[in-house]
Amino acid sequence: MKKSFLTILAVLFVFGFTAMFTACGGDTANGDGDAEATTEMEETTDEPAEDFTAIAEYYAGTCVACHGANGEGNEAMKSPALVNDIDADKFKKAITEGVEGTTMQAYPDADADMLVKYFQKGLGK
Repeated sequence: MKKSFLTILAVLFVFGFTAMFTACGGDTANGDGDAEATTEMEETTDEPAEDFTAIAEYYAGTCVACHGANGEGNEAMKSPALVNDIDADKFKKAITEGVEGTTMQAYPDADADMLVKYFQKGLGK
């Protein structure tokens, strides 16, 4: 009777320890642990960061006089802030075609898509 009680106790101890170890992120019997979750996270962070160097230089040389160094805009010039939620299509149209009745001229050679990304990312941050 004493042997069977000790055997049951040992089995429960091993089972409990294994369950606790697995729940805490340890390796499981098949060796994959939380590998799926880790792999998924790694897959979403493997994208290279956008390089905004050229577009930041373009903005500094072309846009900053009216829209400000931080995209805050200038009411006196009727230049809108560019740091809030922007409508990408309207923004691209304003860049490539200009805005009638304002000082915003057309910049047909500008990389409007990259400028949109630059502002959507908070000035490339």
